[in-house]
Amino acid sequence: ARRERRDAEADARAELASVAAVLAQQIIDLDGRFAREKGKTKFTRGYRRLVSDYANLLPQLGGETPALRARADELLARARKLAAQVP
Repeated sequence: ARRERRDAEADARAELASVAAVLAQQIIDLDGRFAREKGKTKFTRGYRRLVSDYANLLPQLGGETPALRARADELLARARKLAAQVP
């Protein structure tokens, strides 16, 4: 039972790391658009909030996996929503 629990925790951490990596790539992809935007737009405000929230998430990645996974999923959804905004 202990091994199963450890394996499940390792799987959850691996999934969290995967989501965090996808989120990081999404932010990198959005960065080029952010650099081209002029002025304070809905996109630039959303991008800045997303990057700030991601930076706050990074130091916590070794913590409680389920809560962090939910937070990372929420940030990824926000990143995808930003990417879908028409420039």
